Amino acid sequence: MVGPNHGGKFDFIGWAGLSKSNPSLFYSSSTVITLFKAYISILLNHVNIYTGVAYKNDPTILAWETGNELGGYFLGGGAPPASWTSQIANFIHSLAPKHLIIDGADGLIDSSGTLRNQGFQVGAVDMISDHFYPAEDWLFTKDKGIMASQTPKHFFVGELDWTGQKGGDTLSSFYSTLEGIPGSGSMIWSAFGHDPKCCKFVTHGDGYSLLYPNGNTASLQNNVLQSRTYLRFLFYCSYMGT
Repeated sequence: MVGPNHGGKFDFIGWAGLSKSNPSLFYSSSTVITLFKAYISILLNHVNIYTGVAYKNDPTILAWETGNELGGYFLGGGAPPASWTSQIANFIHSLAPKHLIIDGADGLIDSSGTLRNQGFQVGAVDMISDHFYPAEDWLFTKDKGIMASQTPKHFFVGELDWTGQKGGDTLSSFYSTLEGIPGSGSMIWSAFGHDPKCCKFVTHGDGYSLLYPNGNTASLQNNVLQSRTYLRFLFYCSYMGT
C-alpha cells in the first residue's frame, strides 16, 4: 500500500483531489476513506473465473490485511490510527465475515523501541505482523515480549530477508525464536513463476524472488524449505485459534 510502483495511500489521496504532501489524509479524509472502501469492495466481491467463488467467500483465503507496510520502516511514516483501522477492519468483516483481519501497520515499535502499533486496540483485528529486513533475533524477541503484554492477537512474520542479503541472523536462529510464540508463523516475499511463454522466470528485481519451481540456487532453495515449515504452522494455528 505504500510503494510508488505498486500503488498506495498517496494514490488514493491524489484521486480524491487532495495534496499528496499530507499522508495523514489517507486516514482522516472521508473522501479518501470512501474511495479506499470502494476499492476493497471491488476486490472482495471479485469472482474467481476458475472457481466461480467470490474472494469474500473463498475458504482458501486466510485473512485480509488493512494495507501493506502502511507505517513504513520502524513505523517511520506513522502507525495507522486505531479509529481508522477499526473502521476498515469492520468494513472488511462485513463483506468477508469468515476471514481473519491483519493489521497493516507493519511492525510494533518505532526506531526508539517505543510501542506505536495501535492495532492491539482494535477488536476486529485478529493478527499483528512485522517485516524483518534483515532477519534479526533482537527485534523478534522485542516483538515477542510486547505481544505477551498486550491484548491477545496472533503474531506472524509477514516478510523477512530469507536470502541473507542484508545480513542479520541465520534463519535457523530466527525461526527458533518464532517457535516460542504460540500460534505464530511466517511468510516470505515473494513468489514468482514463469512468464506467459513458460520459458523464463519472472523476477521482481529486489533480490527476493522465490522462483517456483526450482528456479533458485540450491542454497536459497534450502532457505525456502525452512520457511515452508513455518508457513504451514501459521495457517494451522491461526485458523484453529478463531
